[in-house]
Parts: sequence; C-alpha cells; structure tokens
Amino acid sequence: MAPIPIKNIDVALESYDDIYSDFDISHYVKRELSEDFVKELIKRTSIERDMKSFQVTLSIPAAKRDQTAERTIYRRIKQHFAKREENYGLEIRNYQQRGIKYIIAGSLIIILDAVVPKDLSFVIAILNILLVAGWFGVWTGIAKILDEPAAMITQKKIYSNLASAHYVFVNEEDVMMLRQAESAEALLKEQQQKPAQK
Repeated sequence: MAPIPIKNIDVALESYDDIYSDFDISHYVKRELSEDFVKELIKRTSIERDMKSFQVTLSIPAAKRDQTAERTIYRRIKQHFAKREENYGLEIRNYQQRGIKYIIAGSLIIILDAVVPKDLSFVIAILNILLVAGWFGVWTGIAKILDEPAAMITQKKIYSNLASAHYVFVNEEDVMMLRQAESAEALLKEQQQKPAQK
C-alpha cells in the first residue's frame, strides 16, 4: 500500500503572540486567534486533501519555545476552528429550515388557489397574486436548501479541515537548515542534469 502524501503548511512565527489577536490580552487558553493567522491558514488550505495527511508546521526560534505553552496553544487552535465549524453547521441548518418553511407556505398558497371557487373577478385577481407568491415561496425555499448554503458549506469544510489538522511546533533554526540542504540538493541535481561541456 502506497504511503499517503502529506499536505504540509509551513508558518514562520516570531513568537507565540503572532498566533493571537493583539486586542486580546487573555491567557493562551481562551485568547482569540489573530485574524491574519486564521486568514493565512485558510488561504493555504486545500479542501480536496484527506485530513489524515494534513499538517501545519509552526516554526519559532528555539530560544522562545515553551512546550507547556505549545500544548495549550495546540488545543486552543483546534478548539477555535472546531467552534467555527459548529457555527457554520448551525447557520446551514437554519437556512435549510427557512427554505422548508418557504416551500410549505408556497405549497399551501398554490393548493388554496386550486380549491377556492373562482366565481368573482376580484377573487380571481387576488388568487392570481397569491399564486405568484406561492410559486415564489416554493422556488425561494428550494434555493435556500440547495443554492444559498453552498458558500457556507465550503467554509464549514475549510474549518473542519483546520480543526482536524495536526499542528507541530519546530525550531526555526532546524527549518532553515533543512531549507538550505534542500536548496543545495536541488542545485546539485540541476548541475548533474546539464550536458557535459566539451
């Protein structure tokens, strides 16, 4: 069985405060995440990947690392995205429930139009208006169930991915050494692929 390729996002931090909002001075346990940090993760997240292979690597200078703080921050990040996923789930359900109400109301108006006697001209005029309103209600309800939540479903999926992701703190210096080694290896391969000069 072939190994699952890992989707990795690298984020460089100067300190743990880069993860959190400047306007919130609470403890790491309940402090709000920085919108810049959240937007950066969303921008770099692919919702097409299996979350079992999804990782966010947070690099920070070794001298500033604190493993106790990192365990707290890890839980706070996952809690933040899980809450946002939950909120979008509630919004989607509310939209769909409103859509069902529109369909029911519209259907009742259409049925009413079919059963009410049309003996008088003013009754016909009123029923024609109600019929239009009935069909509008039905189609609006269908749109709310099928179309309008699409953007929210996408957002919910993104937050689900981020809530399920694995977050790893590493030394910034180790990342720099790795990048230098990768650059040297890439340069060596490029030189080896060049035809020999006569």
